Amino acid sequence: MSTLAPPQALDTSGSARAVTAGRATPRRLSALAVGGTLLLLLLAAAVVGPLVSPYDPISQDFDRLLQPPSWAHPFGTDNFGRDVLTRVLHGALIDLRIGLLAVVFPFLFGSLVGAIAGYSGGLLDAVLIILTTATLGFLGLGVRPPAPEWGMMISEGREFLASGWWVATMPGFACMYTGLTFILLGDGVADLLRVKGQ
Repeated sequence: MSTLAPPQALDTSGSARAVTAGRATPRRLSALAVGGTLLLLLLAAAVVGPLVSPYDPISQDFDRLLQPPSWAHPFGTDNFGRDVLTRVLHGALIDLRIGLLAVVFPFLFGSLVGAIAGYSGGLLDAVLIILTTATLGFLGLGVRPPAPEWGMMISEGREFLASGWWVATMPGFACMYTGLTFILLGDGVADLLRVKGQ
């Protein structure tokens, strides 16, 4: 009497991986698409938001100190009566510029000095590298009050967390949104480069 062996499960995972290894799958593109969409929304808010906001981001209104979110002030007002939404929208452009400068300037400056130092060598090489490291490490790109910069808004709002949680929370959400946007973009670009390298 012969017995039939149970059918073996077919392992297609390896062949499926081999088929999709050379091209970008929809799953791989989703991080890039979502990150790109979030970036477009952020740029639109940074450019258009300040133009349509009815409030000045700097002028103070002591009749509206620490008002909670409402129809008139969707993100509330801060300890000087300034509209937090308006300040977040104006701060978007400031923070994006600071971020761009913080990446581009050290890259260009460091590359130029590194090329000169590498070409000349010797004592000049050592001096230029030490000066560049100290300069880039202590380069101040911050803004001064009352400019609506997100980090400064969070710092100023910390002391009002019990009475005005929105003062620090709303710019904090803007920072988280921006961070998530660039993480998704970075993952999407890395996935595309990984696919092209295979």
